[in-house]
Amino acid sequence: MANTTGKIVTEALQNKVSTLESAAEEAEAAIAAFAVDGALTKTTGVKVLTKAGVGAYTLAAPTAAEAGRRLTIINGTANAHVITATNLIDDGVTGGAKDTATFGAFVGASIELLAYNLKWTVLAKNVVTIAGV
Repeated sequence: MANTTGKIVTEALQNKVSTLESAAEEAEAAIAAFAVDGALTKTTGVKVLTKAGVGAYTLAAPTAAEAGRRLTIINGTANAHVITATNLIDDGVTGGAKDTATFGAFVGASIELLAYNLKWTVLAKNVVTIAGV
């Protein structure tokens, strides 16, 4: 009987932990606006670039623990914002990892990235130019 009770308690705790982890991931995935130049923090979820004027943003390398996380970045203004992630953007084109993502000056220009192998892999982009420096 004690064995069965212990198993039930263990399963209940595992379910609770799983629920808490899911809630934490959802909270992290909330939309965040960035209205000033600087680092894009929180390497998951949706980021909206809202600076009035051309924004100069940076994006750090994802950690090994962040592997598999998705990051969507959307242009929220009609400005050609630039994100610099030196040697961290793998876009499936020859020449190795790239350095910058320049958004077209249109609301809705966007890029979706996946943290993989300590870099950002481009999954999709809409009016965003990827380039090396």
